[in-house]
Amino acid sequence: MSKPEYQNKQAIIIVYDGECPVCQHFVRGIRLRQLSGELTLISAREQQRPEVQWLQHQGVNLNDNMAVIYGEQMVQGAAAITWLTAMSSPSHWLNRLLFVCFRNPTLGKILYPALRSGRLLLLRLLGRQPIQ
Repeated sequence: MSKPEYQNKQAIIIVYDGECPVCQHFVRGIRLRQLSGELTLISAREQQRPEVQWLQHQGVNLNDNMAVIYGEQMVQGAAAITWLTAMSSPSHWLNRLLFVCFRNPTLGKILYPALRSGRLLLLRLLGRQPIQ
C-alpha cells in the first residue's frame, strides 16, 4: 500500500484518537509554527481514511500511538509528541509544558507510556471502545 499523496508535500497530518477528550484537546490546542499552509487532523477511528489504512499497513498501532506525517517523514508515539512540541510555538501554556517534558526524546520515551496508560484508563471510564 502506498502512502497517500497530497498537493502540498509539506502538509502536516496528525492521526489521533478522535474519541479521547485529552487527545482532542491536545491536537486542537497545539500551536504549530507555520511550516505549511495545511494542517489535517484525522481521527484514527475513521478506518476508511487512506492515511489510517496506510499507517496500519506500516505497523503503527493507532490504539497505542498517535502519528504525524510530514512530507516524507512519519513519526509515532513519543517521537510524534516530541516532534510536535519542537515544531510548536511556546505561546500557549500547553505547548510550554509539553516542550519542557518532551524536548528531551529520552524523557519523552519515559513519560509517553504513562500518558498512554492514562488515556486508556480515561477511555475505559468513559465507556469508549479501543480503536480496532
